[in-house]
Amino acid sequence: MLKIQNLIAILLIIIGSSYAIAENTASKQTVPTESSQPLPKLEKVKNVDTVLSERVQSVITKTDSLKGQSVSAASRDQIITLEGSVETKAQEDAAIKAAQSVPCVKDVKSQLTIKGKQ
Repeated sequence: MLKIQNLIAILLIIIGSSYAIAENTASKQTVPTESSQPLPKLEKVKNVDTVLSERVQSVITKTDSLKGQSVSAASRDQIITLEGSVETKAQEDAAIKAAQSVPCVKDVKSQLTIKGKQ
């Protein structure tokens, strides 16, 4: 009986470790960032939304899966709205993730049109 319990415990540890490794690997998709130019302190910037819009647009432009797509970013109260069109849902998700990667962005709303969707 003790051997069965030990075997079950070992199996649970292995399954848990495999899940953690898979979860960690899935979350490591790369999104370009603007680390070379840190965002100025918010209290020192008169129009944070202008800076955020520019930063998000820059990251989107550098995202390989969005090359050739028409995506623009606007910011109001640090909430980014994405407009334009993309070919696939995966590209919309990539644009949202890219916008979320910019420091000081509170939320991202997508108004992107997916061309391949009917």
